[in-house]
Amino acid sequence: MKTHLRTDAVKVFQEDDDLLQLVMKSEGLKNKSQAWRRALKSYKDFHQANTELAALKQSIDAQQQLLSDLYFKVDLLAKEKGHD
Repeated sequence: MKTHLRTDAVKVFQEDDDLLQLVMKSEGLKNKSQAWRRALKSYKDFHQANTELAALKQSIDAQQQLLSDLYFKVDLLAKEKGHD
């Protein structure tokens, strides 16, 4: 069973309430606590996806550099064979 951590005095302003109402409507939720949890989970998932995307971009850049280096070496070998 999950342990409930109580957070008192969370201020919800009108624009926040509008967003919670939107989450409730779009997700079919019945209360703001569920909407709040869903919004936090969505934020966490979005942040994790952005982190994974950044890592993937770095990996692709590294692979492209290796491929570029390989083509350069192949080109040098081809030129050396052409002069022999």
